[in-house]
Amino acid sequence: MRLPGAAARDATAARRVAPAGRGRGHARRGARRRTTVGGLIACLFVGSIAAPATVPIFSAHTQIWEGYYLLGGRLSGPLERAFPGSLTHAAPVRFTVFDGFAEVPAYRLTQRLDPVDPRYDPFLRGVAGFFVTDEPSGERRSLSYVRTDLPPAGLLFRLALRAPAAALAVLDFDVRRRLLAAGMVAAVALAELALRSVSGRPASGLAMAGMVVPWAVAALNAGGPAVIAAAAVVPALRRLPGPEPTRAAGGAAAVIVVVGVASLLLGGAPAGFAVGAATAGSIAVAGGRWNAGGPPSRGEPRGRRAAAAVSAGTLVALATVVATLGTPPAVRVPAPDAGSAASPRDGITWDALTGLGVSAGGPADLPNAADYVAHVAFQEGLPYGRAYRLPAEGERLAVSSFRVVDQQGRLLRDERVISVYDRSWLQRTVSEAGGVGRLLLDAGAVTVRRQRLADAARTYRHAAMLALALAAGGISAGAALWAFPAPAGRA
Repeated sequence: MRLPGAAARDATAARRVAPAGRGRGHARRGARRRTTVGGLIACLFVGSIAAPATVPIFSAHTQIWEGYYLLGGRLSGPLERAFPGSLTHAAPVRFTVFDGFAEVPAYRLTQRLDPVDPRYDPFLRGVAGFFVTDEPSGERRSLSYVRTDLPPAGLLFRLALRAPAAALAVLDFDVRRRLLAAGMVAAVALAELALRSVSGRPASGLAMAGMVVPWAVAALNAGGPAVIAAAAVVPALRRLPGPEPTRAAGGAAAVIVVVGVASLLLGGAPAGFAVGAATAGSIAVAGGRWNAGGPPSRGEPRGRRAAAAVSAGTLVALATVVATLGTPPAVRVPAPDAGSAASPRDGITWDALTGLGVSAGGPADLPNAADYVAHVAFQEGLPYGRAYRLPAEGERLAVSSFRVVDQQGRLLRDERVISVYDRSWLQRTVSEAGGVGRLLLDAGAVTVRRQRLADAARTYRHAAMLALALAAGGISAGAALWAFPAPAGRA
């Protein structure tokens, strides 16, 4: 039998234990929540690095030829196996032998066909021009076409693993400038890690380095615009959470919006996609620090606030210098004319081919998609007397024969249709195309001519990067002043 006093003491003890139990429950739920959020943040960070190196959308408008990268030099066997469908001077070309068709490598075409051979049509005469450059010195260098939809970062990673020298021979963008930019970004990350580790804050150093890492991939994909954007975005995110998180977050958001929009408008889709992905990765790291309860930065006196603003602007200015170093080589390469009305997205249709027309066939002219279709029709129809020209939609190629039908010697004409140049014939021609024909059809119904790399490679103009630098530097300096609260009584 329990005494009333003992029951009262048990009840009091239970009331004391209950809040502690609820507190432990809240702590466990909070820990699970932080773990879940941390996992999502880690996925976002990994995605911000992996996606820009593998997803084809990040290669949009970065290639001179749709689906291919130009490479100065010839592909080695391992690279041809690594990138199936790539084109070299050994790309196959096809011509009639009257009772069938023969196929030889492009570089052996002149050994197989005499210059006056009627089968040596304008398309075949122009094929060799796709595999050489025009150098200012008058020399010619071999060209190859690496078939891949990988973004520039993924292409360079893959080339570096298989043939490091080939990575420096890519002509669609300035490889050395982008490697320099990515190397500087990586150096900043390593410096952050080393300095904070020496000062006894390795976790903080790892977080700061992680905030910079996605920008190395962005620099490989977009070059100068990504470097300028990194110089503005990363310092703004480093201030989070700060002594006044709302002000710091507001300043960082302003920087991200202004720099992101400016990158898209001034640098186009490649810069916009690259900057957006890298920003997401940096935000993930900043969010991870916040989620883990990282220590806020201390308030800054007014003098340091001004120094922070000046430092932000100077960092963007230095990044701009790096972004605008060097000039593209003066080499001229075969390239689709960017001013053509058609595009690969318009597809290959009879109307588009008729509007394009075959090339003039002169020594400096390069074949286009209409030339390839005319070549296929000519080689198929040459045994039946067809001339080299682009067929009209619905046109028929037929041969006539005659036979005696009675004793009076009357003749009856029979007509045998060899080909009907309709939509199904065109679709078959497009689907079976290989070699240079595949390259031209993938580019669309556009004219092809030799262009300077500066014009063909869609390089970023200095004026656009200076405008981006002004926008990034201004908003970065403003965000620095906004994020650091002024000392009390001096606001």
